[in-house]
Amino acid sequence: MHSIKVKMLLLMLCSLILISTTAVLVLGRVGSDTVIRESEAVVRHLAEEGTERVSLEIGHYFQALTLLATLDEVQSTNLERQLAVLAPKLPATKFQSLAVVEADGLAHYTDGTRLSAAHRPYVQQALAGVPSLSDLTYSPSTGQPVLLLVVPIDTVDGSPAALMGQLDGHLLSDMTGATVYGDRGVAYILNRKGVFQAYPHDPEVAFKKVNL
Repeated sequence: MHSIKVKMLLLMLCSLILISTTAVLVLGRVGSDTVIRESEAVVRHLAEEGTERVSLEIGHYFQALTLLATLDEVQSTNLERQLAVLAPKLPATKFQSLAVVEADGLAHYTDGTRLSAAHRPYVQQALAGVPSLSDLTYSPSTGQPVLLLVVPIDTVDGSPAALMGQLDGHLLSDMTGATVYGDRGVAYILNRKGVFQAYPHDPEVAFKKVNL
């Protein structure tokens, strides 16, 4: 879970363009010269505080997904048993969908959908035994913005497998909406490539993969 927190910290801090380098950041006062007046230390503190909040919330989803991955039926490697136990549990979670990912990267969803996720870095990482979080992406089945969490399954025969949970793409923007800076300050999340992952006032900015 520590690696996930580090990733969230990097997501927020990578969007923080420090005063000593370029201009505006994750946290900034819209339409003002706050970046000039406020110290780098204050901005960093607020970014870290917001990161802690987002990390804790994302952590709850990882805990829920990990708990499902520890069920005997899920660890059995019997796909029919795995999906049969996961399907009735889905409504009690906040996930939009759940899928068992086999060693070849093929994702089997509880609704019967099958999609190849072998090329996804976050899936490869989970199959290698490390919980992973995707960037904001689009569901290939619905076309809607989503966030994907993937955790490894400790299978009875030791074969690589993972459990993937899909969350609403608005989630990060909703979370960062709680981070404010002054009267009109807002918080954003960008990935390492400078692409918005959360944009509270207009989530479409993130959904369109706008680059800072």
